[in-house]
Amino acid sequence: MDFSLIWSGSSATTFERVGVCLFIGIAIASFMIVFDRTYIGALVRRLLKKKASTPESALTLNQCGYKRNPFIRLALRREDSTLRKVVHCTSDKKVLKSEDFATAKFYIPEDKAFNAGERFSARNNTVIVAIIVCVCMFFVIGAVIKYYPWFVDKFNNIF
Repeated sequence: MDFSLIWSGSSATTFERVGVCLFIGIAIASFMIVFDRTYIGALVRRLLKKKASTPESALTLNQCGYKRNPFIRLALRREDSTLRKVVHCTSDKKVLKSEDFATAKFYIPEDKAFNAGERFSARNNTVIVAIIVCVCMFFVIGAVIKYYPWFVDKFNNIF
């Protein structure tokens, strides 16, 4: 399969386009999981390590070492974000603005500590694993694209 012709018109079938888009989506998802668990999960692991489990023991981002981190701030900004489902804030605002992060304190309640630790654990989620997943999916999707017409032809010959 010539990848330079995929988006150029009639030479690419819809099935091939779907396969390539599926591969791109899986690759992006693999690296986003690694990013979430290693980079964003570092805040969760730090809060668990410092035993910030109540509003009284809550810590600011500055105390955790994330004073100006834009990715952590973006993940903590909205109350309905994935990270804020396990990391609670002492502020009662639904959406935190940049000036709110100076005083807002964060903690992980005792009942969510185990789930937070497991969900944002960095073990077994490395860039190498994401690359292996991408390489395997590349070969699987490439084989499906290459042999799909043969399978369809054999299936049609049965009936």
